[in-house]
Amino acid sequence: MAGYFFEEVHEIEPIVSKGSEGKVTQGYAIKKGSHGAGQESWVARNTTLILGCHPEGSSKEIEPSAAEWTFSIDTRLISNIDGAVVIVCCDRIQGGLHSEKMGALVHVKVNDCEVDLIGLREIPTGHTDYFHRVTNQEIPDVRQIKHCGTKYSFRVPVDFLNSRSDVNIGQEKVSLVIDKETRWDIDYVVLVVNHTRKKVRSWVIAVIFTIFGAVAGVMSTEVWNFVGRLIK
Repeated sequence: MAGYFFEEVHEIEPIVSKGSEGKVTQGYAIKKGSHGAGQESWVARNTTLILGCHPEGSSKEIEPSAAEWTFSIDTRLISNIDGAVVIVCCDRIQGGLHSEKMGALVHVKVNDCEVDLIGLREIPTGHTDYFHRVTNQEIPDVRQIKHCGTKYSFRVPVDFLNSRSDVNIGQEKVSLVIDKETRWDIDYVVLVVNHTRKKVRSWVIAVIFTIFGAVAGVMSTEVWNFVGRLIK
C-alpha cells in the first residue's frame, strides 16, 4: 500500500579524497614536498600522490607498494545502500597506472575485500610502458574529477561495505596495492555510494495542495462573512 503513495528514487553520494591524503602502508610514494631531484613536475599539484615511486629513483623501488584512504559514510544512508563505485583519477591524460614490467599485478580492495585484480599486459598507443587504460566506463558526474584525464572505475558489492569489525559503522577503507616496478599517479580517490530513498509521489502532493487550497478558501470565505456580520 505504501508503494502507492511513495516512489523509490536512486541517488549517489560521492565522497572525495585527494590522492595526496592517502596513507602509505608499504613501499614508497612521492607527493609535493617529498619528491626527489628531477621529480618536481610529476607532483606539481597538491593533490598528487605517485604510489610506487621512490624519491631516490627507480633503482630503489625493490618491493611492492600500498596506500589506503578512509571514507566516512553518513550513517543515515547505510540501510539504503545498493552498492558503491570506487573511482581513481589522475589529472593528466598521460598519468595513471603503469609499469615497465609485463604482467605486473595490482589489487584494488575495499575493507580488505578484493574488488579487482589488474594485470598490466598491453602498451596502448601513445605510451612506452604497460598502461592500464579502460574505455566505456560508467563514471558518475562528480565535480572534482570532471576534467581529469585518466579515470578508473571499480564496482563495489554492497556486502563489502561495513564489513570491518575494528572500526565504527560507516568507516570504509579503500586500498591500492601494486607490484614492484609499478607506479600509479593518483590525484583523487572517490567512493561513490549508491542508495535509494522514498519520495512522496507528485500526484499525492498535488492532492494535498488541492485539499489545502479548498479548505483555505472555505475558511477565508467564512472569515469574511463573520467580519461582514460584525460591521453591519
